[in-house]
Amino acid sequence: MKNWIKTLFFLSAFSPILITISLSRYWGRGFEIEDMYYIVAGVFGSSISLLILRGLEAWGEIIAFKAKKIESNDTLMVGVVTTYFVPILSKAIEITPKITVLIFLVLGIVFWFSSAIVPNPILRLFKLRFYKVDSEAGVGYTLITRRELFTPKDIRSVRKISGAMLLEVR
Repeated sequence: MKNWIKTLFFLSAFSPILITISLSRYWGRGFEIEDMYYIVAGVFGSSISLLILRGLEAWGEIIAFKAKKIESNDTLMVGVVTTYFVPILSKAIEITPKITVLIFLVLGIVFWFSSAIVPNPILRLFKLRFYKVDSEAGVGYTLITRRELFTPKDIRSVRKISGAMLLEVR
């Protein structure tokens, strides 16, 4: 698939920050219509990854895959979830929509050129797991699956999301 899918996955992992900003602003000065924009954008952004996965499950190309090594990638999830609470701890009341768009634009550009994959806690809520896997050729990938994997032999076929991300086919 394309790099834009990987970038959307990254950004959707951070979309709940927008909801947190809205709550922080509400607690600091009461409700304003601007706060609704944050909530709508946060919910929409959070749902993007689920929509992409549904599309890949239906139309993505299936490729054979043999893993040599597998390791859980859930530890990074703690860092991502921690960022959801940063607006509460900082002065989120001063964050404007323009600053938020600028931050997401910069994050999008960074993620576009990055080969690393951040686990998405939104997907974890829907029982999807993230694993670091190495192919027999020694290439490292992030694998998204609905199953708990114990050995590399459990993985047989996948759909390619991006150059570094795979979705397991059951």
